Amino acid sequence: MQITTWRPRWPGGTSAPPTLVGEATDLGPVGDGDVVIAIEAVAVSDRELAPGADLVPGSAAVGCVIGGGAGALDLVGHRVLIGAHQACGECEVCRRGGAPVCRRGRVLGASTDGLLASHTVCRARWLVAFGGELDVPGAAAALLPGDAALAYTMYARAGVGPREPTVIVGEGSLARFLVEILVAKGAPPMVVGGRAFGPWADWVLGRGCSYATLEDRPGLDARDDDHQERDREAVRAAAMERGFGERPWRVFACDASVAQQRRALTLAGPRATVTLPPCEGRAGDLGRAAAAALAREVLLIGVAGPHPDLVPEVTALAVRGELDVATVAEVVAPEALVAARA
Repeated sequence: MQITTWRPRWPGGTSAPPTLVGEATDLGPVGDGDVVIAIEAVAVSDRELAPGADLVPGSAAVGCVIGGGAGALDLVGHRVLIGAHQACGECEVCRRGGAPVCRRGRVLGASTDGLLASHTVCRARWLVAFGGELDVPGAAAALLPGDAALAYTMYARAGVGPREPTVIVGEGSLARFLVEILVAKGAPPMVVGGRAFGPWADWVLGRGCSYATLEDRPGLDARDDDHQERDREAVRAAAMERGFGERPWRVFACDASVAQQRRALTLAGPRATVTLPPCEGRAGDLGRAAAAALAREVLLIGVAGPHPDLVPEVTALAVRGELDVATVAEVVAPEALVAARA
């Protein structure tokens, strides 16, 4: 079967904006437990279109199953969600809940070609089928197995209970989803940002959460001890107003940058928990902040990606109206994607 994939091309060197070029290719083999999916919509991150990227992008998608192997024919005709992590599902790591870090698996859009294609082949084991009341219409459903599921995985790994003090550092789609998840679970967070006013702060306050503003000006070194202490005092004061008291916080870094992850580590007090998503910088740059956090008996939790088994739970939140996926991202055709990012 011939399909179309879209791959970035870099005319004039890697500093020039890429174009997405459609390529005709063979679908590839379909195993006994695999299905063939006609893609409806794909979630693509800026990282997947960064200079030098050459894989087909697309780490999460929604589509319709049009065929499959003998062991997966029950999914034919179903609309399904597809996540990036295609683990083996059989090794000890997978059996202990570690599908995102399975050594035998593949990560779509990162270790192998992604989902920006007319069709794809995926293991039925990791798909979530819509049906009955579990349905989210429209292209925005493609975000559910991506950033929405990553936010839910971070929440689940941190073990947050109702009314626990939670702190979010960063902004963007991951932070938005995590805010809504924590509100739905009865632990509305305090969000830490660098701008006191603006759409992000207004959105956070509109969800019944609090917002703490940190000093953030050009030339300010976030690794400076005095700066870190001012940050901590500002957040502690806001936390007292929020009613957190002296209870250890659950801190979430919702940004892949080293600077924001370092900030989350420095804000965590004694016996706090800090949950970090994948870091796009050099992890070694977290060294001093991580060492200082460990000296305060801070528990560090790394989340490599969204766990596919948690996608049904985050989808249920969207169905109940507790998670808004429709307004998080813009839907564009593949040929207009680069222009939309410019």
